Amino acid sequence: MIPNVEKKAMTVEIPSSEHIRAVRGSALKQARKAAGLSAERLAQFVNDRTVGSDLTRHAIYSYEQGKVLLSREVGHRIATALQLHPGQLLLGDPEYAPPAPGSSQSASDALETLREDATVSGGGVDVGLRVELVMGAQRLLPVAEVLLRLLQKNKLGRVEIAGYLDVFHLLLEDTLPLTRSNAFLEIQAFGDAPGNEHPFALAAAVSRLHGLADATLKRLIAPDHESPVSLYEYCETQTQALEKLTQTIRGEIDACNTRLPGVSADAD
Repeated sequence: MIPNVEKKAMTVEIPSSEHIRAVRGSALKQARKAAGLSAERLAQFVNDRTVGSDLTRHAIYSYEQGKVLLSREVGHRIATALQLHPGQLLLGDPEYAPPAPGSSQSASDALETLREDATVSGGGVDVGLRVELVMGAQRLLPVAEVLLRLLQKNKLGRVEIAGYLDVFHLLLEDTLPLTRSNAFLEIQAFGDAPGNEHPFALAAAVSRLHGLADATLKRLIAPDHESPVSLYEYCETQTQALEKLTQTIRGEIDACNTRLPGVSADAD
């Protein structure tokens, strides 16, 4: 056992702050150029649209050149201003683009379609709550999938522990609003009674996704430091669990949509 641990430990690198600065800086530069903004214009853009300390063009250049680490706080502000997911800057995935505004059917339009469709029938909770849950899950799913892509070795090479920390922190933030929504809570309370089986299963999968992110974060920031080997093994296990959960969520969305003809599973 000991020789194997020693051999494996040799392949584990301590997370490099220089590497993280470079990855985030490169992603920021690509995102800024894709938006057609100068560093000065981007700084002004962020200052006008978000709350926080004033950004300057010098700060933008320092982030892009990897001289200063793009913090989670500033990354979130820039992502908000540019209408990006924070993971695109904090983890370096400028290829991912969220759906354009208006490209998917709104929850209100979907609900109206359902109420006009005479084929919608059966038990379960109010159809509006089911629509709200499905639409929320459809917004969440591409976010979870792009973060999963960032964890896969063919996307970024070795993922540093800090990268795992960022991914699961973002997942926790993204899943929290849905798990606190009225639709989610009422569907969970109704249970898996006839007519509510798939919405209930979808809510349960979203709940497991939220729990996965929460548990991973707590272990990664625990005061009792584990060996790098142990943490990497744990993170890889959690990544596999994340992949299965995204597949489950997509399957339950599809199952729900067979009874919700006004909502498309391909909206993401």
